[in-house]
Amino acid sequence: AKNLAERLVDESDKVNLPIVILGQAYKPDVDYLDGSSSILTGYYCETFGPDKKVTYDPVEPIKAVYLLGHMGKHHDYNFPAGSVIIDPWRAYKTDKDIKVIHYGNTRNA
Repeated sequence: AKNLAERLVDESDKVNLPIVILGQAYKPDVDYLDGSSSILTGYYCETFGPDKKVTYDPVEPIKAVYLLGHMGKHHDYNFPAGSVIIDPWRAYKTDKDIKVIHYGNTRNA
């Protein structure tokens, strides 16, 4: 979670955009938050400074650096042009004017 947070903050700093995490819950399609890796990642982002406030699951899309917190979810979200998407599941694809970073281990094991 800390390494992912560092990448989110780095990307946010590069493009001067806020950080948004989609998928705050512990796992997809549940209401409880206890044990959520998305919240832990957001916590680490916010330790980098007061300007690193994280927004979770906004109703209205904003131009931002987004983390896809759940596998296979939010692919139909209306990401604004110029946004950056960090996808640790390496599954999101788009033809929009959006930078997509397939984060994580890419070895063929």
